[in-house]
Amino acid sequence: MPELPEVETVRRVLAARLTNSTIERVHIFEPVSVKEPSVVKFLEIIPGCNIKKINRKGKYLVFLLSHDFRLVAHLGMTGTLIYCDNKWKYNINTNHLRVVFDFDSSKYLLFVDPRKFGGLWLVKEEENFERLDRLGPDWWDEVTLKMFKEKAEKRKNSRLKALLLDQGFFSGLGNIYTDESLYRACLSPLREVGDLTPYELQNLYLTIKEILQEGMACGGTSTQNYLNANGEPGQFQEKLLVYQKEGSICFRCGKEISRMTVCGRGTFYCSLCQNVEADGASG
Repeated sequence: MPELPEVETVRRVLAARLTNSTIERVHIFEPVSVKEPSVVKFLEIIPGCNIKKINRKGKYLVFLLSHDFRLVAHLGMTGTLIYCDNKWKYNINTNHLRVVFDFDSSKYLLFVDPRKFGGLWLVKEEENFERLDRLGPDWWDEVTLKMFKEKAEKRKNSRLKALLLDQGFFSGLGNIYTDESLYRACLSPLREVGDLTPYELQNLYLTIKEILQEGMACGGTSTQNYLNANGEPGQFQEKLLVYQKEGSICFRCGKEISRMTVCGRGTFYCSLCQNVEADGASG
């Protein structure tokens, strides 16, 4: 699933290309991609709307539109939004093309979503929208060390990986950057938050911030279908040390990287460096 660095990379490209652009037409090839309102209502409202600003909250993109609407987009497991000046500029499987927005000045925005887990919501700007309202502070620009320590103090009994994946705690981290952060910080994904020393908490916070910065600098991680808004893959997969590295050798200790399931998610770790065996994990 695209995580904070991937979605932020998409946001930056689209903000540079589409701010102050007006949507002229919308072509919906897969009605299930429009979650709210109905397809008929969506097609009635959105033509003529101007994009005033593009924000991001966690893994969601939020297009602030004229007429007091917000277009909220989630990329699901394998989706992306691609900007282009020619609908067929990229070698895209047309079976995966779900929605196309036509703008003034021959600009197009393609919503490509192979597995159809993503979606679009068009909501009034002043209305509550639960999917955004339930998100915790964003890891990129809202989470401070003080905030991290204070909120962690209230979740002492939580396992580290479960806590970091909880979008209501802080938003933006997913499986990739959580596994990489815990590995670099030498912390077990099964470790209880209350067992961490003040130094370990600080080190984890700084490690997460560092990895997100690296992910952004590399344009995100492309382990499956992810492309940025220019239709290009990210490069951070070349720097992954543990994620999807089961059977590879840990560069620090020489032990094989292992895999287990935590919170229903495949979790990659070094049992020696992260002291996972001491937490009762079975390789």
